[in-house]
Amino acid sequence: MLLFVLVLVFILFIGRDRLYTHKTKQSSIVKNLPEFLSRLSEHWTTADLERLKKFTGKSCEFLRDLEIEESQISCNTLYFDCLLKSISKENFSELKVGTAQFIPQLNPSGSYLSEESNFITLTIFEKSSKRLFNVRLQKSCGQKKLPVGVYSAGPQIESNYVWDNFSSDVFLDRDYVSRFDLWKWASSKGYINLTLEMGEKENFFKPALNLPIEMQKEYCRDQGKSLLESRYFDAATFYPSREQNVYKFPFPWTKGRESFLTSNEKVSLLNCQNAFVKECRAFAKSDKVNFTSVSWMGLYHSLGGYAESFRNTFNPEANLKVSSQSLARSNPWHRTGLRANWNGDGVERGDFNFVEQYTGRLIEISENLPKIAFRCMEIR
Repeated sequence: MLLFVLVLVFILFIGRDRLYTHKTKQSSIVKNLPEFLSRLSEHWTTADLERLKKFTGKSCEFLRDLEIEESQISCNTLYFDCLLKSISKENFSELKVGTAQFIPQLNPSGSYLSEESNFITLTIFEKSSKRLFNVRLQKSCGQKKLPVGVYSAGPQIESNYVWDNFSSDVFLDRDYVSRFDLWKWASSKGYINLTLEMGEKENFFKPALNLPIEMQKEYCRDQGKSLLESRYFDAATFYPSREQNVYKFPFPWTKGRESFLTSNEKVSLLNCQNAFVKECRAFAKSDKVNFTSVSWMGLYHSLGGYAESFRNTFNPEANLKVSSQSLARSNPWHRTGLRANWNGDGVERGDFNFVEQYTGRLIEISENLPKIAFRCMEIR
């Protein structure tokens, strides 16, 4: 689990001598600052759906009507800015610690937040000492660190691509890039058509789909990251083995060779939480359940969900996970490590090659063509 680092960047005190005037007030700030930073960090990293229901104002109240999970709005700039606007109605009284009262300041755009690729910044005014300082909050709630180890890329029978991550820290985005994420980015880049396409607020927390792969890479690059590489997705979704050699299993949640994807048993709600396939849509309509298909290390959408595009340094043509909610559970694409080829541009049938790229096996699909999501990763 990532630690959410709260960094005090700089304090805008003017002059060294003035820093030590009014020592009583200054010592009060120093004494109370850690508690304030802790409270602010908790608000940023831990969303409160009950509080969200009380948001008001045109730019915030639409959130009340959305079916969203807390994980979707943790470290989310839209939610956090609206939360601060809600807290401001009582003059930020809940951010008061002892005799120190810390008041976030609106910037010229009318937001409390300034955003960078990996951080947000807030300007804070401490009322008793009349001092300004900046706080930076890390945007890492949705990242999962890949444990150090030896891994193997490709499907179950593939053993040529063994690799390790002993020399680097690898952080993978837990979830798909959302339409809200893409809308913010497109707005900042001046991509008018994409901004309009992603601008429907009621769909902000749905995945951004069918973006050309070069634009996916550009988005991730502008976040200080890169498009998720296929081998890291394999590492995060193959059920781990404690043996010395690398053993790979066909399903992300079990070492078993058989599952509901290979049988005729009635599909259950638990099945659909492991892999959200076509037969699971009935549950999605009737039950408010988070169908995340979470992997052993916390990555979402291991199988099912949406098709997903990757980079692939071992086999550049093997860049698409086909397993998705478009395919019936019996479809052979619902296996860990399988990759088709996508030309990275359109989503017509001619833009795909449904030959499994590691083994040469044709696994044709008759269902609708995949809707393609993506996510990013970071190597530190």
